[in-house]
Amino acid sequence: MSELGSTGDDRNNQPADADLAAQWVAENCPIIDGIVFGDGRIKQLFAVRNKQVNEGPGMKIQPGGWMTLADLQKKGQLDWTGILDLCVAEDLARGIRILGGEGGYGADGFVANIRSDSGEIVWIAFFTSSNPFEEVQIHSDHVLARTNLDMWWRFPLDAPEEVTLQ
Repeated sequence: MSELGSTGDDRNNQPADADLAAQWVAENCPIIDGIVFGDGRIKQLFAVRNKQVNEGPGMKIQPGGWMTLADLQKKGQLDWTGILDLCVAEDLARGIRILGGEGGYGADGFVANIRSDSGEIVWIAFFTSSNPFEEVQIHSDHVLARTNLDMWWRFPLDAPEEVTLQ
């Protein structure tokens, strides 16, 4: 584990992770269940099937720990997958573009917050069991993203690790 605090909240003024940026340009994403920030920090989040069939959206999010891409690279546990954009929404006033799509395996899905002017990654949410995201909407303080299973995910723009399923 890196030297981040329990919340990993040292996101201000952190340099971009060059490997992540290069892989993103090549249309690749790290296979990480959770949120990857542009500076390489990761908050693990696991989307698991909700066994209580009549409760909620059929899945729930279980939080994991904080780490970095460098931590995973050192352990030989960093893998990448090709991605395909399936939807986009843009907010010109805020200078952000939200992308949604799929990864290299059938159940992979991602939502990414990208700066419109520079293409810089703000954060990427990637899940190996979400299924592809086919619609994204930008609201006042959050993004709504719909999977091909009609499950809606709500990502707060400034704290995507607080994602909820609707």
